[in-house]
Amino acid sequence: MQKKRPGKPRRGRVVDKEFLEWVAEQPCLVHGDHSVACIRWMDGITIHHVRRNGEPKSDRRVIPLCPATHLHDFGPESIERLGKKEFEKRHGIDIEAAILRYNEEYESQQKST
Repeated sequence: MQKKRPGKPRRGRVVDKEFLEWVAEQPCLVHGDHSVACIRWMDGITIHHVRRNGEPKSDRRVIPLCPATHLHDFGPESIERLGKKEFEKRHGIDIEAAILRYNEEYESQQKST
């Protein structure tokens, strides 16, 4: 059986691998740096793409989450189980504001280097 080659990104998708790597180094948006909930998942940070109304994925519209708050099979309070609106409500988070903040912080760090 042959492995499938990764195809080209879909038309309209924004690809920014450096930004994704930078976001993956940030702490979980829900738990912060040293939460017991995050530490018990030794898998580290996962990246969740946030889309609006069926738009293509954009690597500039992501948030860092631990597996417990991201993946359906890892936690009852995960964004994949709850959906965006309920997730924001339960965790007291504004995802759109967080996306903007990550982008601004990344851009300011890029300018200073």
